[in-house]
Amino acid sequence: MNELIGFKINELAHKFRKAVREESERNGIPSSYFHVINCIGMIDENKINQKDISEFLKYKPSTISITLSNMENDGLIERVKDDNDNRNTLVKLTKKGEELSKKIKEIFMVIEDKLTNSLDKNELECFSKITVKLVETLERR
Repeated sequence: MNELIGFKINELAHKFRKAVREESERNGIPSSYFHVINCIGMIDENKINQKDISEFLKYKPSTISITLSNMENDGLIERVKDDNDNRNTLVKLTKKGEELSKKIKEIFMVIEDKLTNSLDKNELECFSKITVKLVETLERR
């Protein structure tokens, strides 16, 4: 059974990404924007630099750069200078971006509810602990 764990994790991740993509498209949100807007929206002041987005999402910096440029052209983000360091440019959601962020959070809740509604509280807690442990194990390698 151990040899199947990686395949099962990959299958779950694939199906989750597919559900996110389909829900995004159904709601008129380009899937490339979905995780980036969600990442920016999770920050308290809705300001984050491009490098941090790239590292958090594990996307190539060039991919984030292109996505942010498209989002800026669509009026979803703006780039602002960091008050603490003029060399640093931060990405910030516009009002339009904040509205989309709220919609994205609702979509995530729908997907998570669908994903977890067949699990009881103990199964969910166990899954969460196991997932954290597996991630930590792989990060140590």
